[in-house]
Amino acid sequence: MAQQLGSFEKILRVGEGRRMKRLADQAAYITSLEPEFEALSDEELAGKTVEFKQRRCGRRSSGRSASGSSTSS
Repeated sequence: MAQQLGSFEKILRVGEGRRMKRLADQAAYITSLEPEFEALSDEELAGKTVEFKQRRCGRRSSGRSASGSSTSS
């Protein structure tokens, strides 16, 4: 019984290593942006916030949700 659960758990974890690699790559990219954002003044940072919100809204109006998945079937 314990062996069967181990095999089932392995099946559920297929692809987990690739996902962890993708997440590590994303974290490294985000960390690489840190100096650029630390150098911004409060006003410039507020401007970036507005820019990001506009970009997010633009993505939604073009048929994409905030998560990047298509809203149509």
